[in-house]
Amino acid sequence: MRLGVLVLVAFVLGMFSACASCQTSSTTMPTQTDTTTDETPTETIAETPTETPSETTTPTPTPTPAPTSTATPIPTPTPTPTPTPTPPITVTSPNGGENWMIGTTQTITWTSDGVTGQVRIDLSRNGGSTWQTINYSTPIHSNRVWIVTGPATTEARIRVVSISNRDVYDVSDANFTIAPPTITAVSPNGGENWMIGTTQTITWTSDVVTGQVRIDLSRDGGTTLKTIIYSTPNDGHQAWTVTGPSTTEARIRVAIVTYQGSSYVSDANFTIAPP
Repeated sequence: MRLGVLVLVAFVLGMFSACASCQTSSTTMPTQTDTTTDETPTETIAETPTETPSETTTPTPTPTPAPTSTATPIPTPTPTPTPTPTPPITVTSPNGGENWMIGTTQTITWTSDGVTGQVRIDLSRNGGSTWQTINYSTPIHSNRVWIVTGPATTEARIRVVSISNRDVYDVSDANFTIAPPTITAVSPNGGENWMIGTTQTITWTSDVVTGQVRIDLSRDGGTTLKTIIYSTPNDGHQAWTVTGPSTTEARIRVAIVTYQGSSYVSDANFTIAPP
């Protein structure tokens, strides 16, 4: 009995030893996984689905335009005004607005700068459209006395011209007036009754009249005239012995001898009566 047990043990050990050798020399076998399931039921927890938030589209902001760079303007420097050069010749009188009576003595004046020699003086009666020379040569540095001549005008101008350089000249800035001298009959002036053979005094007034006057008589209301005093001083009165024939349409005219365009006739008729 004991022997049999020993034999069995020896057999088992031999087998164990043989198996160990086989395992060493052979390829290692994969370990079998115990798939025995624990019969204890596993509580399955229902997975709550995770709510995926909806994607919100964020509006793209409108880009703010970059501020435009405005260049600061560079101020334009104010130009220094160029001084007006002084004209070589400048008429100072008459230079516009004066009233010069025909027959009066006036002085034409001017200034000059850098001009030498002589100048010529011209007169225009139509605002400078045409000219006539009233003094052909006078020194540049002197003024010129002029006895004003007719005809009358409200558009007179004076021009002073360098004789050596005709491009150098000056003209009155504006028109001046050349006016006729005025004379006014005072008596007889209408309504008087002068008897033939009596001595009467013819009277008149004048404005800037020089020299002599002439006295004419009309017996037909001024249609025709006859000189009765050829020349008398302009003193405002002249004695006259009344002559015939008689008339109810007599008029007197007083005229300036040196200026034919200036005279004055009685305003109305007077009577020359028989004695």
